[in-house]
Amino acid sequence: MAALFVAIDRFGALNGFVYDAAAPNGWRAPELLGGGRLAAGAPVAVIQRTATTFLALMIDSDGTLNAAPFDLDTGWLGLQTVGEPMFVAGSPVAVFGDGAGSHLVIAVDRLGLPNCAIVDATGDWRGPDTLGNAIFAPGSPIALSAPSPGGQVATLIDRDGIFSSFVWDKSAGWSGPQTLGGAIFSPGSSVAAAP
Repeated sequence: MAALFVAIDRFGALNGFVYDAAAPNGWRAPELLGGGRLAAGAPVAVIQRTATTFLALMIDSDGTLNAAPFDLDTGWLGLQTVGEPMFVAGSPVAVFGDGAGSHLVIAVDRLGLPNCAIVDATGDWRGPDTLGNAIFAPGSPIALSAPSPGGQVATLIDRDGIFSSFVWDKSAGWSGPQTLGGAIFSPGSSVAAAP
């Protein structure tokens, strides 16, 4: 059984570290990709696509969503941009699977609009497409939870400090945002979620 750990170094390169419990010393040397193109120290989301392949997702230094496939046997398979430079450099991304081989990637753009891009099981991309209105702080973090099979809730704090949510249903798509409570949070605050 192997695991992938990913971080962007201070030079803007994506570093992939593989830990394999069956290997003599456990760790393999880091594999680098995309030096200078990525925002140093930016958050990276990683999803497992198959038993041996992963996809790292991040917003680069130009504000563009990037996807980097990683194979446990061969390492990085390239760095692909998705869409236009519409995000704040180094913004966080959130990602979840739809249960049918596709993954949905969400981030808040420079205008404060949540955007969702979809990568299918073959690696083809659609979007990003906007959700709701420009009521969020640019680059706000998004927390995800899956309260039911085929459903997902994305939560974030809006520009007025109000807790907001979008609901994704496998059959109906996105709905929202719905706000809850009053303006008691700092705009763009983090939200933690549990499945």
